[in-house]
Amino acid sequence: MCPAPRNLDNWILPIAALVLSAAALVVLSIFNSAAFPIDDAFISFRYARNLTEGLGLVFNPGEKVEAYSNFLWTICISAFGQLGFSEVLAARLLGFASLIGVCLLCIRRLRTVTGSLLSSFLVALVFVSLPTTIFHTLSGMETMLSAFLLLATGTVLETEAGSRTKGLSAGILVGLYSLNRPEGLALFGCLLAGAAAIKLVKGKYGPHTGWFALSYGLAMLPFFAWRFLYYGTLLPNSVVAKSGFLHPLVLKAGAEYAARFLFWYAPVLLVAAHSFQKVALERLVVFRIPAVAAVSLTAILGGVGDGYPYSRYLYPLFPLLIIWATEGMAALRWSRAVRAGALLTLTLLQTGLLYAEQKRTALIANTLTSVDRLKSFFADGLPTSGNPSRLTEKGLGHYQAAGWLDENATPSQLLATYEIGIVPYFSRLRVLDLFGLADRHIARNPGLPGYRADLEYVWSRRPDFVMLRVPGDCLCSHYPLFFDRRLQDDFDLVGMFPYWTTDILMFRRREEPKEMIVYDLTDRNSAVPQVEGPILYLERIQLLTPEEKEGLIGEIRQTKSPDAMRRWMRTWRRTFVLPASRTPRHGSATFGLTLPPKTSLVFGIACNASQESWQAANGRTGRLEVRVRTASPSRLPEVVFEREFDQTKLTEGWQDRRIDLADFPAGPATVSFTIENHGIPRHLAFADPRIVRAD
Repeated sequence: MCPAPRNLDNWILPIAALVLSAAALVVLSIFNSAAFPIDDAFISFRYARNLTEGLGLVFNPGEKVEAYSNFLWTICISAFGQLGFSEVLAARLLGFASLIGVCLLCIRRLRTVTGSLLSSFLVALVFVSLPTTIFHTLSGMETMLSAFLLLATGTVLETEAGSRTKGLSAGILVGLYSLNRPEGLALFGCLLAGAAAIKLVKGKYGPHTGWFALSYGLAMLPFFAWRFLYYGTLLPNSVVAKSGFLHPLVLKAGAEYAARFLFWYAPVLLVAAHSFQKVALERLVVFRIPAVAAVSLTAILGGVGDGYPYSRYLYPLFPLLIIWATEGMAALRWSRAVRAGALLTLTLLQTGLLYAEQKRTALIANTLTSVDRLKSFFADGLPTSGNPSRLTEKGLGHYQAAGWLDENATPSQLLATYEIGIVPYFSRLRVLDLFGLADRHIARNPGLPGYRADLEYVWSRRPDFVMLRVPGDCLCSHYPLFFDRRLQDDFDLVGMFPYWTTDILMFRRREEPKEMIVYDLTDRNSAVPQVEGPILYLERIQLLTPEEKEGLIGEIRQTKSPDAMRRWMRTWRRTFVLPASRTPRHGSATFGLTLPPKTSLVFGIACNASQESWQAANGRTGRLEVRVRTASPSRLPEVVFEREFDQTKLTEGWQDRRIDLADFPAGPATVSFTIENHGIPRHLAFADPRIVRAD
C-alpha cells in the first residue's frame, strides 16, 4: 500500500472549499425559503449605490446621516458595485463567500477535535443545509460575515501562537468585526478584560494586551475620526434612533428575544455548555466567556430592533456553539460508536428544531421551485422577470409598493415612511424616515424607538407620499400619524398592498384645495362650539363590523377602487361619543352643537350597544333623529336625518353625513341629535366630526 503524500494536508482545505461551494449552491437553491433579501438589507444597498454613483455615503443625496450600522459590509458591496455588480448580487456573493469561510474554519477546528476529516466535512454540510444558515447567507445582511470574523477571532485566540501574534491578529479581526457591527466595541472591551485577567492569573497565556489594543486602535481610530468629520457624530444615527436600552419594555423584549434563541438552539447550547466544564480555564477567560457575554448583552439590549426570524444578533455565536458542542461530545467517556450515535442524535434534534421554526415563519419563497430559487440567487432588480405571478404573494408587498411608486412618482418627491429598505431603494424617492434611522431630528426625540415621530416636523417637510402599515401589526406600527387629521384631510389612500397578516397603505397628497376646519371636535385643545345636553368624550370606535370590514378590504384588493379605500380609511377615524351611561334605557336624550354661519358639519355616525343589553332587549329597537334649528323664529326645526336601529345588529354605522348651513340662510344654527332608546342604552359615536368652511 502506497503511503499518503506528505503534502496531502495542503490540499484538504482547497478541495473542501470547492466541494462545499458546489454543495452549498445546490442546497441554497433547493432549501432557500428567503429568495429575496430582507427589507433592512436595502438600507445598506442604497448607501452603497449612492457611494458608487458619486453621491457619497448618504441615504438621501445631500443629507449626511448614518442610518446603517455595518460600515464594512456597505463598503464591500459598494466595491462590487464599482466592478459592475448590482448591490443585491454583491450581497449574495459576499454572504456566500462568508459562508464558505465559516465552513472551512469549522472543518479545521472540528478535525482537531474529532480526528476525522469525513465527520468534520459532514458536520459542515449539515450546517450549510440548516434554514438558519441559508437565511442569513441570502438575507443581504452582514450576519454571516460577522459569524466568520468572530469564528476567526476565536481560532486565533485559542491557538498555541505567541502572545504578540495573538494580540496583533485578534486586534485586527475584532477591529474588522467592529467595523461590521457596532457591538464589536463591546466585544473588544470584554476580550481586553479577559486578556488582562488571565495575565494576572496565568502570567504568559493569552494575547498581549498592548499589541491587542494597539492593532485594534489602528483599525478603529481612523474610522472614528472619519465618522466625526463626515457625519459630525461618533455614534451611528441608527444607534441613537434605537436608544432607550434600559427602559423596562426594551429589556423585556430583549429578554424574550434571548429566550427564543435559547429554545430553538437548546440541543447545541446544552452540549456546548457541558464543554465549558472540560475546557481549560485559559480558553474560557480569553475568548469563550467574553464572546458569549458581549454578543448576548448587545442582543438583549438591542433585540427589540430585530423583527426577523433566526435571531440575527445572536447567530454569530452559532458556528462556535457547534464546535464547542462537538468538543463536549468528544469529552464524554463513551465508546466511539456511542459518541457517534449521540452526535447524530444531537444533529437531528437541532436540525428538526430549526426546520420547525421555519414552518412557523412565513417566508416568501416557500412556493417557488428549486430552479426559481436558483435564479433568485443571481437576481438583480425587482423580483418580476422570472416569476411575475409571484408578485401576488402576500410577502412581496414592499416590492409591489416600490413598483407602484416607480410608475407614479418622481425621484424628487418625498416619501414619509417607517419602511426605508426595499421601497426607497427601488423607487429612488427622497425619504423622510419616521422611525428616525435616517433622520437626526426624529432619532433624538424622547420616547421609545418607533414612537418618536414629531408630527409637526413631519408635516412641515410636506411629504408627497406617506406609506404606513395597518396599525396593530408590530410594535413600531402604532403610528400616531395614522390617526392624525392632516393625513386624512390632505391625503388620499391610493394603494393597498398585502403584506403577511396586514396591509401596506400608500397615501398621496391631494392636489385640490381642502376644506378649512373651523372646529375639530376630536381635538381636546380645539375650541368646541357650545354644546347643549349630555357631555361627550373622545373614543376610538370601529364603525364597521368585522364581517363588513373584511368585505370592504376584499373589495379594495379586487377593484383597487379609490372610493372603497376612502370608505375603509374613515372606519379608523377618531370619534366623539355620547356614552350609553348618559342616555336612558327607556326614553330619549338630546344634545346640540351650535354652528357658526356659512359652515357645514361633517361626520360619520354610528350607534352601538353592549352585548349584554342587546341580548336582553328581546327584539326592541330605537331611533335616531337629527334636526337643525335656526335663529329664525318663523322657521321650525327641520329633520335632516332619521333612522331606526336594526334590532339584529349590535353596531350600525352611517357615514359621510354632511349638514350644510347654506341650506339654512338665517344662521347661526344648532344641530340637535336625539337618541331614543327602547330597552337598550346605546353609545352614539361621531367619526371624525368637524365643522368646516370651504376655502
